[in-house]
Amino acid sequence: MEDFQPQTLLIPWRRDPNRDHRATWQILSHATQSMELQQFEYLHGAFSRPKEEEWPQNTEASGFTIDISSVQKRKLAAIQAHVSQTTRIIKDDPQGRCISPDELAFFQQPHETWIAPFCSIPEVAGRAKTRDNGK
Repeated sequence: MEDFQPQTLLIPWRRDPNRDHRATWQILSHATQSMELQQFEYLHGAFSRPKEEEWPQNTEASGFTIDISSVQKRKLAAIQAHVSQTTRIIKDDPQGRCISPDELAFFQQPHETWIAPFCSIPEVAGRAKTRDNGK
């Protein structure tokens, strides 16, 4: 990550109901903690009806939507291509689940909802400076 020097990190919401998504958030947040970048978090698990305390609070983040209508069909095709996510192909995990047709409908919306945690916005976190050698 340090060699690549990304300016933006797109990761799952930190309190996503899916434990794999929370682990992804933890790993990437840790790997980039010394880097100066903007972090945006995706409400991927919103369709699974998270508990109230799992939702972003007004004091920690702001939300926004992105129009994805131009790539919506490609996104849905990519999701459906992951048979481990959309079928019962994995049979040895009693806790395993797949995306139901009702949940798949969540991904058929022409927009995505993203979260901008206040701590990752340089102007809010007191880290405002350009990326050209810190000047």
